[in-house]
Amino acid sequence: MPKSTFYKIPIAKQTKIIKSGQELFSQHFYENVDVKMIVELAEIPRGSFYAYFLNIEDFYLTTIKTLQERRLAKIVELSNEPDNNFFNLLLSIYDNDISESLFSDQKLLIQHHFRYILTQSLGFRYKGNQKFQRPIFDVFKQYQPDFYLDNQNWHDFLEFCMNTLLSTYMTCIQEKLSKEQSIILFKNRIDIIRRGVTKRWLH
Repeated sequence: MPKSTFYKIPIAKQTKIIKSGQELFSQHFYENVDVKMIVELAEIPRGSFYAYFLNIEDFYLTTIKTLQERRLAKIVELSNEPDNNFFNLLLSIYDNDISESLFSDQKLLIQHHFRYILTQSLGFRYKGNQKFQRPIFDVFKQYQPDFYLDNQNWHDFLEFCMNTLLSTYMTCIQEKLSKEQSIILFKNRIDIIRRGVTKRWLH
């Protein structure tokens, strides 16, 4: 996240800097964005960039924060739908994710985000030797009573499911599958997981 100095500049300037990141990462792959491109588009001195951010990754994470918050809000909304269960929620999340990635004007930025998640931590983030649960895992917590799993096994199960979602997502993007093909592929994979959860674990 940005340095404290970033929050001391006017909100309008903060917004302009973030929007420059959204524009750049919506047009270029993460690896192709450099500080020169950022400062030119944001119209700030190079020294100011390093006064606000540690590096490109720090700037990127700041840029996608609103994207993460929007996705989490959507997941919470989907989890509140009546008669939803864990596996139906996974399908709904995937449907939303793949739709955003195929049809949004920020689709490349969204695809960057999922690539980043897949190559970094999947279900958890770390600070030193401590492990913190991601907000999305908190949403899934309501479904734990449906499974005969203790906390550690539940977290491992969630991580496996999210890994499946992310890897399926990347396969569909790389192979340029249609939305319908993408959802069918994910549904087939989730059905395998569903069948693999034995009666010993499910009510």
